[in-house]
Amino acid sequence: MHFESATVPIDRIDPSDDTYRITTDPYAEPLLASIRRIGLLNAPILERLPSGFRIVSGFRRIAVCRQLGWMQVESRIVADPVTRLDRALVAVGENLAQRPLNLIETARAIRLLESRWGSDAPHGDMARALGLPDNPRWIVKVRQLCELPAPVQRAVVNGTLSISIAIALGGLDRALALRFVGLFESLKIGLNKQQEILGMVREIALREKNSIDGVLQDPALTEIADDTTIDRTQKAQAIRKYLKRRRYPNLSAAEDRFENLSRQLKLPPRIRLEPPAHFEGTTYQLQFRFDHLEELRQHVSRFCGCLDSPAFITLIPSQPEP
Repeated sequence: MHFESATVPIDRIDPSDDTYRITTDPYAEPLLASIRRIGLLNAPILERLPSGFRIVSGFRRIAVCRQLGWMQVESRIVADPVTRLDRALVAVGENLAQRPLNLIETARAIRLLESRWGSDAPHGDMARALGLPDNPRWIVKVRQLCELPAPVQRAVVNGTLSISIAIALGGLDRALALRFVGLFESLKIGLNKQQEILGMVREIALREKNSIDGVLQDPALTEIADDTTIDRTQKAQAIRKYLKRRRYPNLSAAEDRFENLSRQLKLPPRIRLEPPAHFEGTTYQLQFRFDHLEELRQHVSRFCGCLDSPAFITLIPSQPEP
């Protein structure tokens, strides 16, 4: 591919044309310091247009030169004949040469190449040579990231959201999606807990014939989220517990009843009584932890003393159901 070297007036370069933009990192302080001190070592690549120039590679370099007050920039101009695919490959290749692409940058690269490839997905030898994934199912999934609001994309880049959660939020109203992003960023919770919260909010809205936004902005929930007296871990636990109570009121009531009656038994920490999973069924489990035979005898004696207590009789039926 042939490039022409040219000194281009900076005001003829359109900074708003994001056709070839791949990078997600706007932070340019180290680059600013470098260009101010030693100049522009790697000339940006531009495409000539009737109205001026479009950036193919070097968005941050051009922005820094503007910030420094430069009137013109030494550039490389892609020379004809160069296809749209060639320019896309230059943009992707230039970015890959600088660093590994994050998920959003990979999604942008895929979308850019697809737009130039026509109906053919960017996979096979060329995609592998560029360091891009060539799994068609993964490509279908990751390309959706480009359509998400910028704050959701940033949350993917900084590791707050996984691809699956980000895509799920992409199906919501923008303002609502951003509320979830804000909540997850404040709690710093993992994928499983994010899925749990998102799923329960949706199910509560459906069960109560309410909106998702109505559930998320319920005063009781926002009070927990805004509480500055507890740390993030406690806050996440409190939010999940609150949502669980609303989503499974009967199960929550059974758990509360079990906990209250268990406290009345006043069992020592090394004796543990477990209810049936999800309180479905009638099989309980009893666990003794002991270091020697005498301690085991004490546990057995202590537990047998509870069998006739009103709390235990209320907790567990004395006879099997017919």
